[in-house]
Amino acid sequence: MTICTSERHNEVQRAPELFSYLQTLVDAGAGMGRFILTGSQQFGLTESITQSLAGRIGFLHLLPFSLTETRDLWASKSLETVLWQGFYPPLLDRGIPPHVWFSDYLTTYVERDVRLTLNIRDLAAFHRFVLMCAARTGQLLNLSAMAADCGITQNTAKAWLAGVREARELVLGNLRGPLFETLVVAEFMKFKRNHLRPEELYFWRDSAGHEIDLLVEAGDRLLAVECKAGQTVARDWFGALEKFGRLAEHMQGLLVMGGDQGQPRSEFPVVSWREIGAMMEKRFGVQHD
Repeated sequence: MTICTSERHNEVQRAPELFSYLQTLVDAGAGMGRFILTGSQQFGLTESITQSLAGRIGFLHLLPFSLTETRDLWASKSLETVLWQGFYPPLLDRGIPPHVWFSDYLTTYVERDVRLTLNIRDLAAFHRFVLMCAARTGQLLNLSAMAADCGITQNTAKAWLAGVREARELVLGNLRGPLFETLVVAEFMKFKRNHLRPEELYFWRDSAGHEIDLLVEAGDRLLAVECKAGQTVARDWFGALEKFGRLAEHMQGLLVMGGDQGQPRSEFPVVSWREIGAMMEKRFGVQHD
């Protein structure tokens, strides 16, 4: 087996001449799995593969670590620390402050690769757009509002988009709830991809504003998931699940909370964010060798 990257460019999408060469070797036979191509930017990579290696290659999407994979690291840490730090490897093994690493990531990857691919000329406006997308995590996408907001004054932009620099800022901050919802949805996405299963993730919202944070197809049933960042279960947390349960057949409900202890309720079980991985393995029938 050979791992192919470009010494000159470090990532295979920056060495397009390599693909036609590999096509010749692959077509010559000698078995599958001979080469692993690595790259962090799928735009150029997908284009090159489509032209030269279509039907000859399989994809593995490597997302940031999951809660299950890093369980021991979070055992003694708070939810706020998890939301603040995230799951990218350099943040877990190098001790880099998240606000520093993400700033560098935005500059070296998003501004470089995405800007060049999409031919973006107004880099300042694009930077504001990316930050506004981050600030709206866990909310409905409104492209008209996003476009209008990109023209706001510099002082307003600074006031709205101040970065979170410490975990304690999330204890009572406005971003705590949306970030928690994003964490839960991301864990379901990682689980599906890591187990080579179709994602099939949705949400539900009616005209009156009632909504379910996440809907997951699970065999012949639909799993409705509500995300609540609070640490103490409240009765009104179950209103959306109860309403949706009256509308949908073959539905199962689940509530994921920000506390450390869940509750085995008969109708809608409550699961701690620390138990998401174990819960999904049980629900989707994953077995370990």
